[in-house]
Amino acid sequence: MGDARGPQAAGAVSRLLDWWRGRGGAVQFGRSAGASCALFVRHGGETLTMVRFYSKTVEVPFGTLKKRIPFNDPILRDELRRRFNDAPGVELSAAKLELYPSFEIDLMADEAVWDVVVACLDWFTAQTETDGGPSTT
Repeated sequence: MGDARGPQAAGAVSRLLDWWRGRGGAVQFGRSAGASCALFVRHGGETLTMVRFYSKTVEVPFGTLKKRIPFNDPILRDELRRRFNDAPGVELSAAKLELYPSFEIDLMADEAVWDVVVACLDWFTAQTETDGGPSTT
Protein backbone atom coordinates (compact mmCIF):
# COMPACT_ATOMS: atom_id res chain seq x y z
CA MET A 1 0.00 0.00 0.00
CA GLY A 2 2.82 2.36 0.82
CA ASP A 3 4.22 1.87 -2.68
CA ALA A 4 0.83 2.44 -4.30
CA ARG A 5 -0.43 5.41 -2.26
CA GLY A 6 2.40 6.62 -0.07
CA PRO A 7 3.37 6.47 3.57
CA GLN A 8 0.58 8.73 4.84
CA ALA A 9 -2.22 6.45 3.62
CA ALA A 10 -0.34 3.32 4.72
CA GLY A 11 0.28 4.84 8.14
CA ALA A 12 -3.36 5.84 8.56
CA VAL A 13 -4.57 2.33 7.70
CA SER A 14 -1.97 0.77 9.99
CA ARG A 15 -3.11 3.05 12.82
CA LEU A 16 -6.73 2.05 12.15
CA LEU A 17 -5.83 -1.66 12.24
CA ASP A 18 -4.06 -1.12 15.57
CA TRP A 19 -7.08 0.77 16.92
CA TRP A 20 -9.47 -1.98 15.75
CA ARG A 21 -7.38 -4.78 17.26
CA GLY A 22 -6.95 -2.77 20.47
CA ARG A 23 -10.68 -2.80 21.00
CA GLY A 24 -10.87 -6.54 20.38
CA GLY A 25 -11.66 -6.43 16.66
CA ALA A 26 -10.53 -9.04 14.18
CA VAL A 27 -8.63 -8.59 10.91
CA GLN A 28 -8.56 -10.98 7.99
CA PHE A 29 -5.84 -10.72 5.36
CA GLY A 30 -6.47 -11.76 1.76
CA ARG A 31 -4.22 -14.26 0.05
CA SER A 32 -4.70 -13.38 -3.61
CA ALA A 33 -2.48 -11.26 -5.82
CA GLY A 34 -4.60 -8.19 -4.99
CA ALA A 35 -3.61 -8.03 -1.33
CA SER A 36 -6.31 -6.86 1.04
CA CYS A 37 -7.32 -6.83 4.65
CA ALA A 38 -10.79 -6.74 6.15
CA LEU A 39 -12.12 -5.58 9.50
CA PHE A 40 -14.90 -7.84 10.72
CA VAL A 41 -17.09 -9.00 13.56
CA ARG A 42 -18.73 -12.35 14.11
CA HIS A 43 -22.45 -12.23 14.66
CA GLY A 44 -24.90 -15.08 14.91
CA GLY A 45 -22.35 -17.55 13.58
CA GLU A 46 -21.54 -15.40 10.54
CA THR A 47 -18.71 -13.07 9.65
CA LEU A 48 -19.73 -9.48 8.95
CA THR A 49 -17.05 -7.59 7.08
CA MET A 50 -17.53 -3.88 7.55
CA VAL A 51 -14.71 -2.60 5.38
CA ARG A 52 -11.95 -4.03 3.21
CA PHE A 53 -8.70 -2.24 2.42
CA TYR A 54 -6.94 -2.77 -0.90
CA SER A 55 -3.73 -1.10 -2.05
CA LYS A 56 -5.62 1.78 -3.70
CA THR A 57 -9.19 1.67 -2.39
CA VAL A 58 -11.39 1.15 0.65
CA GLU A 59 -14.37 -1.06 -0.13
CA VAL A 60 -17.68 -1.21 1.75
CA PRO A 61 -19.09 -4.69 0.99
CA PHE A 62 -22.82 -3.98 0.90
CA GLY A 63 -23.16 -6.93 -1.50
CA THR A 64 -22.16 -9.34 1.27
CA LEU A 65 -23.83 -7.41 4.09
CA LYS A 66 -27.22 -7.60 2.35
CA LYS A 67 -27.20 -11.33 3.20
CA ARG A 68 -26.25 -10.87 6.87
CA ILE A 69 -28.44 -9.95 9.85
CA PRO A 70 -28.92 -7.12 10.81
CA PHE A 71 -27.58 -5.55 7.60
CA ASN A 72 -30.00 -7.48 5.43
CA ASP A 73 -32.19 -4.47 6.27
CA PRO A 74 -31.61 -1.90 3.49
CA ILE A 75 -32.33 0.92 5.96
CA LEU A 76 -29.29 -0.07 8.04
CA ARG A 77 -27.08 -0.40 4.97
CA ASP A 78 -28.21 3.04 3.82
CA GLU A 79 -27.47 4.50 7.25
CA LEU A 80 -23.95 3.06 7.06
CA ARG A 81 -23.56 4.55 3.58
CA ARG A 82 -24.72 7.97 4.79
CA ARG A 83 -22.32 7.82 7.73
CA PHE A 84 -19.40 7.08 5.39
CA ASN A 85 -20.49 9.97 3.19
CA ASP A 86 -19.93 12.32 6.14
CA ALA A 87 -16.22 11.95 5.39
CA PRO A 88 -14.73 14.63 3.13
CA GLY A 89 -14.30 13.24 -0.38
CA VAL A 90 -16.31 10.06 0.20
CA GLU A 91 -19.40 9.65 -1.96
CA LEU A 92 -20.98 6.21 -1.85
CA SER A 93 -24.06 6.13 -4.06
CA ALA A 94 -27.42 4.93 -2.75
CA ALA A 95 -27.69 2.96 -6.00
CA LYS A 96 -24.84 0.72 -4.75
CA LEU A 97 -26.48 -0.58 -1.55
CA GLU A 98 -26.31 -4.12 -2.94
CA LEU A 99 -22.85 -3.79 -4.48
CA TYR A 100 -19.26 -3.11 -3.39
CA PRO A 101 -18.65 0.65 -3.62
CA SER A 102 -15.28 2.10 -2.69
CA PHE A 103 -13.34 5.29 -2.17
CA GLU A 104 -9.68 6.15 -2.64
CA ILE A 105 -7.50 4.84 0.16
CA ASP A 106 -5.36 7.98 0.21
CA LEU A 107 -8.35 9.78 1.75
CA MET A 108 -7.57 7.82 4.93
CA ALA A 109 -4.57 10.11 5.49
CA ASP A 110 -7.04 12.95 6.18
CA GLU A 111 -7.73 12.99 9.93
CA ALA A 112 -11.38 13.93 9.32
CA VAL A 113 -11.87 10.86 7.09
CA TRP A 114 -10.06 8.64 9.58
CA ASP A 115 -12.36 9.89 12.36
CA VAL A 116 -15.48 9.18 10.28
CA VAL A 117 -14.30 5.65 9.49
CA VAL A 118 -13.69 5.03 13.20
CA ALA A 119 -17.19 6.34 13.99
CA CYS A 120 -18.62 4.03 11.29
CA LEU A 121 -16.82 1.05 12.84
CA ASP A 122 -18.24 1.94 16.26
CA TRP A 123 -21.75 2.32 14.83
CA PHE A 124 -21.47 -0.90 12.82
CA THR A 125 -20.38 -2.86 15.91
CA ALA A 126 -23.17 -1.32 18.00
CA GLN A 127 -25.74 -2.52 15.46
CA THR A 128 -24.56 -6.10 15.85
CA GLU A 129 -24.62 -5.77 19.65
CA THR A 130 -28.24 -4.64 19.68
CA ASP A 131 -29.30 -7.54 17.47
CA GLY A 132 -28.53 -10.49 19.67
CA GLY A 133 -25.11 -10.04 21.11
CA PRO A 134 -21.63 -8.99 20.11
CA SER A 135 -18.60 -10.91 19.16
CA THR A 136 -15.59 -9.30 17.55
CA THR A 137 -13.41 -12.38 17.26
